[in-house]
Amino acid sequence: MRPTKASIDGKLPPLPFTAGSLSGRLPHSAVRLLARRPQPLYNGQQMRPNRADGMSDELKGHAVQSAAMRERAEAEMKALGIDEAFIGKLVDTFYARVLAHPELGPVFDARLSGRWPEHMEKMKSFWSAVAFRSGAYGGKPVQAHLGVANMSPELFPKWLGLFAATLDDIAPNEEAKAWFMATAERIARSLTLSLFYNPALDDPALKRS
Repeated sequence: MRPTKASIDGKLPPLPFTAGSLSGRLPHSAVRLLARRPQPLYNGQQMRPNRADGMSDELKGHAVQSAAMRERAEAEMKALGIDEAFIGKLVDTFYARVLAHPELGPVFDARLSGRWPEHMEKMKSFWSAVAFRSGAYGGKPVQAHLGVANMSPELFPKWLGLFAATLDDIAPNEEAKAWFMATAERIARSLTLSLFYNPALDDPALKRS
């Protein structure tokens, strides 16, 4: 039945049935649904909820979820004795040792010469974002390591060893050290695969002796 001017104006004609006339033949919930008056029409189309309102509700939901995740992460880090001050100390101490390392130092310095203060702040933001899920870091680690001169897979174990030695000296406890090392190992593994993995090497034909 095509909409009439009366229905568009909100002056709806009476329904051809009542809820009572359908009772016993349909589930009660279906009776209530069918007995509802149609929603107002506009230009022949049923009015729908504003999509922007739905998106706004979704964004609010994400914000609430993110805030809850940050709160849990902050509580976990506090229990480990990790705070922003420790992250700053860790980054400063570790990269001072990186710069002095005979193999790591030249690679890092060639890439970051003249930009060390910027890099240090970026690394503090990165570790803060990882530890506290703060969203403070917006960089792209893989892209940042592409094209680094003399970068090789063999440097990553040295990087991890130096990181572990730094944590041995300054971590507040063994649990904090374990958390940072597990995170650093995941990062090193991810970067190694992204930068150096060659899928062709997994070809069964190449593995035949």
